[in-house]
Amino acid sequence: MKQLPPGSPKNGMLPSTEHRAQGTELRAQSTELRAQSTGRRAQGTELRAQGAGHRAQGAGHRAQGTE
Repeated sequence: MKQLPPGSPKNGMLPSTEHRAQGTELRAQSTELRAQSTGRRAQGTELRAQGAGHRAQGAGHRAQGTE
């Protein structure tokens, strides 16, 4: 087998600059996904807080009812 120079199209490899661009793109995507999931976590926390508030209200109503 004769070694092909890196970046030659015959060996099925992408030129390294294209590789780097792809890697950067993948990193950007994963950062975006992390940001999205952080946003979702924040929403979930907010929903939980709302739920706790509702529960507290319900307990208050129950207390009034037993008076």
